[in-house]
Amino acid sequence: MSSKISKEKIFLIIHLIKQFCYGFEMMTNVAQEAEPGSARIAFYFNSLYQYIAAMFLLDKKHHPMGGIIYKALKPMGLAFHLENIKETLSHQLGKTTLGEIIRNFRNQFLIHGKCQTADLIKIYSLVNMEDLSIKLKFDELMETFYFQIKELAINLCSDAKIELQDVGIYKAV
Repeated sequence: MSSKISKEKIFLIIHLIKQFCYGFEMMTNVAQEAEPGSARIAFYFNSLYQYIAAMFLLDKKHHPMGGIIYKALKPMGLAFHLENIKETLSHQLGKTTLGEIIRNFRNQFLIHGKCQTADLIKIYSLVNMEDLSIKLKFDELMETFYFQIKELAINLCSDAKIELQDVGIYKAV
């Protein structure tokens, strides 16, 4: 671990994590009452995909991971905290991985797509999301990711000697 941990960067990373967790929790609540494929559910999934891509997948180049969080943690010697997240994003679903599904959806549909069904067909050609076992595994991996990112926040606070309550995190009793 580097002797120079930037509390400023840790605070900003925690803020991003809290935003993602809020969106995940809201999506979970909405999913219980909204129709599958509804605009409400799509909004949250699209937002979560954007966050995951920005935090962990984009601009990987020659690095072990992409995303803003890896770039911030590596110089501080804290990138090792991302190993379980990397493993989850690398989990195989069909002929691709969870991370590739998210990155491809974000890049090829939300950002650079042509707003046509062909974009979606191309993205999902490697994974049959109609297959119940794949759908259930996808949901399980997303939930695992949610808990891993919460754990990341706690670990970063510990390493930076930041009290959890100082960043608005309160452990359940």
